[in-house]
Amino acid sequence: MQNQSMVSVRLNSVGPNRLQVSNFIREVSGIEQEAVNNIVDNVPSWVLENVDYDKARLVVVALSGFGVDTTII
Repeated sequence: MQNQSMVSVRLNSVGPNRLQVSNFIREVSGIEQEAVNNIVDNVPSWVLENVDYDKARLVVVALSGFGVDTTII
């Protein structure tokens, strides 16, 4: 069973700021641009998996500033 403090962030929609969203996801996840493009192009998709709730919440708040719809699961 997954530790309750570990959560994942799902990207439900990208919104109008696709480039900024891509850059932010790359910065917080540390993954390569091709993988980021895959995430952004294939919503819904996972931005972060198995991270602590506080980090997930910060990412969701930041992404909402770009007009992105996300879910913490």
